[in-house]
Amino acid sequence: MLGGSSQNCIVTIERRCLPGKGKKRVIKKYKKSAFLPFIKELYVYLLAKEKKLDYIPKLLDFNLEERTLYIENVGISISDLCKKRKCDKESFLPEIKKMYEKLISHGLYHNDIGWKNILYNESQDRFYLIDFEWALPILKNQVRAKNILKRIYQKNAKPKKRTQPKKRTNKRTKPKKRTNKRINKRTQPKKRTNKRINKRTRPKKRTNKRTNKRF
Repeated sequence: MLGGSSQNCIVTIERRCLPGKGKKRVIKKYKKSAFLPFIKELYVYLLAKEKKLDYIPKLLDFNLEERTLYIENVGISISDLCKKRKCDKESFLPEIKKMYEKLISHGLYHNDIGWKNILYNESQDRFYLIDFEWALPILKNQVRAKNILKRIYQKNAKPKKRTQPKKRTNKRTKPKKRTNKRINKRTQPKKRTNKRINKRTRPKKRTNKRTNKRF
C-alpha cells in the first residue's frame, strides 16, 4: 500500500509489526507546502473512523505538528496486483463503483480515483479506497492521467441508439416556377391588321355612269 503524491508527502511502509501494535502501518509524512492535502486526507480518515466506513483503511494515529498520518496497511494496489497475476482491471469496475457511490453518499468526491488508489486484500477479498488529497464536497472536472471515473460509468451505462435525422427539403431555396403571363404578352404581342390602312391603300373602283351615258 502506497498512495499519495511524491510532491506532497513521503510514504514509507513498515516491514514488521511494532511491538504492541499488531498491524503493519503505512506512514505518510506531508511537506510544509502540502498543508491543505494533509488536512483533506486527515478529515476523510477521521470521518471514516467516526462513521465506521469499512471501505477506507483505519487511521491508527496522527501527528498534527509533524503533519504525519499512521494508517493500517490493508492490501496491494490493483495496478500492482494485475502486474502479478496479469488480471483484467476492468473486471473490478462494478465493485469500485459501489465504493465510490458510498463515498458520495457522505458528501465527498475523491477527484483522483485511479488503479493505484484502490487496494485489494486477497485474504479478505475486499476493496479499499485510499489517497484523499484531492477529496472535496464537489466534483472537479479536471482530467488526470490515470482517472478511471469515466470508465466506471461508461462500463455500466447502456449505449443509446443514434437516430438518423430526417432530411429536410428546403422549400424556400427551391420555389415553384411561375410563368409571367404579363411579360409574355408584352414580349409576344398579337398581330393586328390595320383595316384603316388597307381601306385607304385599296379604294373601291368607281364606275363612271355619266361618261358611259354620253358615249
